[in-house]
Amino acid sequence: MPPLIRAPRASLFLLYWYFMECFMSFMAWWWFYNKERSLLGDTLVVWHLVCNIIGATLYVFIGSVLMFWPYRYYHQMLASSRRNRIMAGVYTIFFSRDLPCWFMEFWVLWKYGWIHILQGISVLLTTCSFGFGLIMCWLIYTWKLAKYLEQHFGSSQINAIMQTAAHGHTAGTMEQPPKGVLTRHG
Repeated sequence: MPPLIRAPRASLFLLYWYFMECFMSFMAWWWFYNKERSLLGDTLVVWHLVCNIIGATLYVFIGSVLMFWPYRYYHQMLASSRRNRIMAGVYTIFFSRDLPCWFMEFWVLWKYGWIHILQGISVLLTTCSFGFGLIMCWLIYTWKLAKYLEQHFGSSQINAIMQTAAHGHTAGTMEQPPKGVLTRHG
C-alpha cells in the first residue's frame, strides 16, 4: 500500500522555495531597505534592488523553467537529465541572486544587527538558499573538474593509449609515417 502522504519532488520544492525567497526579499527591500536609506546609504539600497530584479527575472525566465521541466516530464527524462536541469536552475539563481544579495544582507546584519523582522526573514531565507546553492555549485564544479582531469590525465586516458599501442602490436602491422616526415631511422 502506498503511503498516504509523500514528500514533494525536489524540483517542485525548489520552485516554491525560490519564489518565496524572491518575494520575501522584495518585501524586505520595500519595508526595510528602502525606508533605511539614511542608515544604509543609497548605493546599497539600489544595488540590493538591482540584484533582486535581475535574480527574479532570471528565476522567472530561466531558473523556474529548468526546475519545472524535470517535474513535468519526470517519466520521459533520464535521472541524469532531471538532475542536470535542476542543478542548472539552482546554479542560475545562485549566481544571479543569492550570492550578491547574501553578501549585502549579511554585511547589513553584521554592521547594524537585527533591525526589522522582514530583514531577519530575508537574511534567513537567503542564507539557506546561499548555503544550498554553494554546496550544489561546489558539487557541480568538482564533478566537472574530476571528469575533465580523468579524461585528460587519468588512468582512462593512459589505458586508452596502452590499448591502442597493444592493438597495433597484435595486428602485426606498423603504420608508416607520411612522406616527408623524418623518423629516427631516416
